[in-house]
Amino acid sequence: MAGRDFWHDGSDDILWRNAVTGEAGVWNMQAGRPVWQSFGYLDTAWSRAGSGDINGDGWVDLTWQRALPPGPDASEVEVLAWGMEAGGILGSRDLFTFTATQTQPSSATGRLFVTDRVDVTGDTRADLMELTDSAAGTRITIHSMDRRGVVNEIAYDVGHFTFLAAADFTGDGTADILWRGADGETGIWIMRFGIPVGWAGFGKVDAAWGVAATADLTGDGVDDIIWQRGDRFGFWDIDAAGTEARWTELGIVSGWSLTGSGDYDGDGTDDLLWRNASTGEIGYWDMQGGAIAGWHSLGTVAAVWTAA
Repeated sequence: MAGRDFWHDGSDDILWRNAVTGEAGVWNMQAGRPVWQSFGYLDTAWSRAGSGDINGDGWVDLTWQRALPPGPDASEVEVLAWGMEAGGILGSRDLFTFTATQTQPSSATGRLFVTDRVDVTGDTRADLMELTDSAAGTRITIHSMDRRGVVNEIAYDVGHFTFLAAADFTGDGTADILWRGADGETGIWIMRFGIPVGWAGFGKVDAAWGVAATADLTGDGVDDIIWQRGDRFGFWDIDAAGTEARWTELGIVSGWSLTGSGDYDGDGTDDLLWRNASTGEIGYWDMQGGAIAGWHSLGTVAAVWTAA
């Protein structure tokens, strides 16, 4: 359920960015094989904030962000959107800026992102989420979008919890939010119309484990949580109620980094994309029912390119 299908052909595509030239493009995945399509160039000061249908036209859009020169008391971040259709850029426009206020003796840092197909308000449009961290804890601001830009903002102070991921952990079409507390307590906010209506706790997770990705690895319509500790990988298979997490071990993967997830072969189950740090080889695990069904190499890519 990663939702980065730029051509509406039933397969998720793989976005790339050149760190030197700023070129952005995509591997259009056709029957599990890549076909290159360049989107053009964007100054390297811009980094991808995320992708999702932010204007409600049914096509995946791209959102970018860059830091503006800091003032005496604050740093501003500018947000830009590329409106996409059928694998091409329809238009580019500034959405807004947000401010990360610097305070003493603590500091607050703003981070904005729209992860793939994240709709926490249930209006079928991807939302942008801004995180601000300070000594007082974390604040999350949800920016609800339409064709004009931001139409509503909802902010929540969550205390000393760390944001881990946002994905549809209940299978209802609305993204939920995964948090971990300072004591390791981990669970999800079950979201309805941008409001957390319930908490599903999964127990404590050691800080040595991090969320590597979210994806529907079992094909049941519910996103699962892929965990990583060093070279060890496994995932929580989340049930449809979002209240139970069953552990599945994926094994030790040395020399490779997990760089993405998506349904690259169009079979209705998300796959896992890997990159070899030494050789540059890219490939994916074809996942079926939560198990690794096969390996598909996609070739090698120079280190200057990053799967964005």
